[in-house]
Amino acid sequence: MAETIFNKLCKERDLNHKAESAGTEPGKWKGKFVKDERLVNTAVKEAGFDLGKQKSKKITKSMIKYADIVVLMNNNFDFPNYVKDAKDLRVWKVEDAGGRDLNFHRKIRDEIHILINRLLDDLED
Repeated sequence: MAETIFNKLCKERDLNHKAESAGTEPGKWKGKFVKDERLVNTAVKEAGFDLGKQKSKKITKSMIKYADIVVLMNNNFDFPNYVKDAKDLRVWKVEDAGGRDLNFHRKIRDEIHILINRLLDDLED
């Protein structure tokens, strides 16, 4: 969700930035949360975004090394130690929407949208 929103807003603002999202164990949940995947797709489409063929990826040392900014959506997970070596590490307190209803996914989408707009405002300054 965040990657899609960030990249579309950058394009709309004509900014030369790109987001790539990743997790610690993306394959672990594959197929277990099909309902959540549908809810995420619905929530982002309602706001004019399209996830397309975006797939979950595993976070790597290389991603952290070359990222200008690393944003953790929350700090309730065990992230690899190398994540702490990011040049600019930010933690956003975004609740996990897993297992929640569509309205909760909408709430999270809107929170992420606001946080990304604030980040892009900072990057433009």
